[in-house]
Amino acid sequence: MATHDKIELLYKEINRGCYSTVKHYELVKPKRPHPLIAKFLNIQDARGYSKSKPRSWVKYKIGENWSTPVTGLFQIPIQGYFFNGDLDQKNHLVIFEFSVTGHQLKITLFPNFYPFDKNWHPITVSKRIPFIKGLLNDK
Repeated sequence: MATHDKIELLYKEINRGCYSTVKHYELVKPKRPHPLIAKFLNIQDARGYSKSKPRSWVKYKIGENWSTPVTGLFQIPIQGYFFNGDLDQKNHLVIFEFSVTGHQLKITLFPNFYPFDKNWHPITVSKRIPFIKGLLNDK
């Protein structure tokens, strides 16, 4: 399998139990965020108003405010709590892996790599990426 550049980021939940539909995460490793990913994330349940039907929305903290959603999260049909999203209009694939409790989050970013037709619906992409485990394990 071809290898692709990947950046791994680890986050921890910082508002544990404060909200029922929103979780805030802070970057733990590396200490500085990648230019495509913020230090603070807001992940909130989607309310079903979007045609794409994500499970959740991801927002970045910019100054004192939260951005508009930067990506939706779509569950990947592999064992575990894996979700996929994209950044910059499907130019960068992003995989979100939540711990069982949801208190930790590992993000794997594949800059300049989006292996699917950009016209595909995100749920179609989710169903087609069980091979992602291989990408996550590539060194």
